Amino acid sequence: MVDQSPDADDLMRRAERGDADAQYQLAARFNAGGRALEAQEWLRRAADAGHPDALFTLAGAMLSGVSKVARAPGQAVDMLRRAAALGSRHAERTLGALHAAGLHVEMSWTKACDHLEVALAAREPSAQRDAALLLFLMDPDDLDGAALTEAAAETDLLAGAIAVRRAMLARRGACA
Repeated sequence: MVDQSPDADDLMRRAERGDADAQYQLAARFNAGGRALEAQEWLRRAADAGHPDALFTLAGAMLSGVSKVARAPGQAVDMLRRAAALGSRHAERTLGALHAAGLHVEMSWTKACDHLEVALAAREPSAQRDAALLLFLMDPDDLDGAALTEAAAETDLLAGAIAVRRAMLARRGACA
């Protein structure tokens, strides 16, 4: 169920007037309330209005096909690029991972690093983790990768698990 408080009414009015932030918030509320179809409708409206988080969220659904969203990898990549251009560090990180793996885009370490660099500049922990994993693909004992993992582990649970695993394996640069 969606909150029917005066704040919720105001949110609905703003969303109906085209406020992309309100549309994205409304999509989240509908999703949390188990109203997936309404959530998707408002998410699409927010994405169409250029909301970077909505573009990122919808692109992720289109890449994976979750929530009954049709898979459309080409369109999803376009949305990620648009979200990145609008400042989404999560979109930058995802584009970096896609380029590193060659999924739905050209495989390019240069492009992967370029995208990750933007997210790293914002000190995004998940970008630090992703950059470390890319370095570990080349060399499991890469000290820069170890340092990135340690930095990300402070706030990123997956990076923390990787750091612990590296320590258990006595990898170079792993925390003691």
